[in-house]
Amino acid sequence: MSGARHPHHETGITDEAAIEGHDLIARAEEEEERMHPDKPAPRMPVTNPGGDQMKPEKESTMDKVKHALHMDK
Repeated sequence: MSGARHPHHETGITDEAAIEGHDLIARAEEEEERMHPDKPAPRMPVTNPGGDQMKPEKESTMDKVKHALHMDK
């Protein structure tokens, strides 16, 4: 296996693959913004906007990919 190893976070993915995945996501987000320039930028969700009614948020595919590549913010 090539790439640097992270002793506490062994994922089986190389640093190069993680960087390529990150770049792929960044390019996809840029392309999405170019295709839909009138769409507002994503905002941070408001915590508990409906009072005591809690709805579980569905995780998007992009969020799942970012989480799998340890790139979530």
